Amino acid sequence: FRRRDWIKGKFYALEWHQAYDFIEFIVTYQGRRKYTRFSTEAMQRVFNKIFEAEQSGYRFLGGELSPISSAAEVEAIDAAVSLTAASGLAGAQTHLKAALHLLGKRPTPDYRNAVKESISAVESVAKQLSQNDSQGLAGALDELAKRVPIHGALKSAFVKLYGYTSDADGIRHAILDEPNVDFDEAKYMVVACSAFVNYLATKANTAKLPLRQ
Repeated sequence: FRRRDWIKGKFYALEWHQAYDFIEFIVTYQGRRKYTRFSTEAMQRVFNKIFEAEQSGYRFLGGELSPISSAAEVEAIDAAVSLTAASGLAGAQTHLKAALHLLGKRPTPDYRNAVKESISAVESVAKQLSQNDSQGLAGALDELAKRVPIHGALKSAFVKLYGYTSDADGIRHAILDEPNVDFDEAKYMVVACSAFVNYLATKANTAKLPLRQ
């Protein structure tokens, strides 16, 4: 009991962000142990139930502890991370996980780069599925629409909504021109881009579209 009380005392003395860091450490350490009763995924599910019960604003998503707790948003992101992994869309999965990490970076989140990674996830999946990486997102979606059924209005709305234009680096985003990118914009982009990645990957899977490796 003395050891448990000592750990409990230390935990309750932590700053809020240090408490979440400690939880991440426990999950990571437990998952790396050679002999363990619980996998990393099982530990994350346990903590997510605790977070929900305690009305915490954080959840484990794609292996990252992120400040997203809405059931619909969590489902969209989890589905995108899982589907990209199962569909061989490793680039998109890497970008989504990076976006979650940056969004949940404590104590100072990196919202601007979380937006960039979210955009990159969409660009990556569109280019890989379309097998066209020379015309930016709009060109990739145009090419993809020739191979799978994508509603024209939805495709056009997505390109216009996210303000893509060609430049020396391939893509540019209107939100990133704003002097301050805050949590609301960053979270919206992570969730919206995850949902669109889900949409494209599901369409491609249904059409049995081969992937460019």
